[in-house]
Amino acid sequence: MNPIETAGRIQRDGMALQFANYAAVLALARGDVMQAAATFEKRHPNSRALDLVRKTAVLPGTTTDSAWGAPLSPLAPLGEAFVDYLRPMTVIGRMQGFRAMPFNVRAPRATSGTAVGWIGQGRPMIVSEMAFESMTFKTSKVGGIVVLTKELALAGDPDSAQLIRQDLSAAVAQFSDQSFLDPALAEVDDVSPASITYGAPSVASSGTTAAAFRDDFRALCNLVTSNMTAPYLVMKPTTAIALATLGDSSNLLKNISAKGGDVAGIPVIVSANTPSDADSPAR
Repeated sequence: MNPIETAGRIQRDGMALQFANYAAVLALARGDVMQAAATFEKRHPNSRALDLVRKTAVLPGTTTDSAWGAPLSPLAPLGEAFVDYLRPMTVIGRMQGFRAMPFNVRAPRATSGTAVGWIGQGRPMIVSEMAFESMTFKTSKVGGIVVLTKELALAGDPDSAQLIRQDLSAAVAQFSDQSFLDPALAEVDDVSPASITYGAPSVASSGTTAAAFRDDFRALCNLVTSNMTAPYLVMKPTTAIALATLGDSSNLLKNISAKGGDVAGIPVIVSANTPSDADSPAR
């Protein structure tokens, strides 16, 4: 393993732990950031995040603020470290090959492409046009109020901070994955985006045998109209195990396991938060 990547991951996880520590003292101080900073300094005098916590408290930024986001900058590194710690736990955090899009920025999307072909000498060249539409990714956020006991917030045991960090990250990852994949989740304007599967075509399961899976998988791939530059299959770990034990003689499922793998070269991401419906196989 690359020692630089290892060191970076250790630093990230440590800052995410400090985020949990600060969340605990902030809860203990009932939202009083000055008292929380004093408590944090008393409990963690050697923390590398101490200078961030000591900074003067300011009002949170809003989208109408001329210096949007700047008021949140003092503690931003701790929050960013927690998000970095959380990201690999989510389905979308394990995907690659997509174009990053900024929020609240109109961007073009091609709805039809150009045409090309062979041209004989002295023959006319094919003429075509592209069609575009614009799209905007609106800002959405996931949040909730976490209730901690005073005993847990006061606990000086490092395990208490890890418990808070793990519980917060697990809750966000679960909600994020379910919202990302739930085909019934439509967009709620200015509240939440639609899931990536909302309104998408589907293939009804034809059975639980290897032959039925091959037919269903072929039908599913036939629904894809893109060039499959970055396809993924997402399923529950139990589904992956069931597929791995079908005994497929065609070796289509030879690389799948409870940790993922691939089917016909398409990467498999396993998540217990993957939704299922009445049409899903029982196992």
